[in-house]
Amino acid sequence: MDDIDDPQGPVRFETPVHLAGRAWNISGDYLVQAEAKGEAILRCDRCLKDFEWPFELELESYHVRGVVDSGPWITEVDEEQEARLFQGEQIELDGLFYEAVLLDLPIKRLCSPDCRGICPVCGQDLNEGECGCSVDDTDPRLATLGELIEDDETGSDGGE
Repeated sequence: MDDIDDPQGPVRFETPVHLAGRAWNISGDYLVQAEAKGEAILRCDRCLKDFEWPFELELESYHVRGVVDSGPWITEVDEEQEARLFQGEQIELDGLFYEAVLLDLPIKRLCSPDCRGICPVCGQDLNEGECGCSVDDTDPRLATLGELIEDDETGSDGGE
């Protein structure tokens, strides 16, 4: 399979994807049901390292013969069902597979749930150890409130 260019980061396939399914001829149109299993390589959103993401997908689509200028055009069969157009003797399933993978991707791509990410100061991978940088976790929108608390603790009356 070809890699997928996703705005959140590339999705790479370094091992074979196993696709098994069936197709039913329904008056010249085709119903395709399949399962895809494999592993994709994603980049962790916190530490930026690549990790393996196993997936199992169920695919189903309805295909009708028609004129296709470019791409797997989708048309409406009735109010409840859409169909993909195809021409010739083959039905391309790549688009259906890529669409299913993109819809199944985790919103937050993490190599592990407890990934600590990288230091915002020096870039050290915090999963490998501490870096010693001093990081101020204070929300800048609350900095004034912090100053008021410090003034109250030191007994300062705000300059009066």
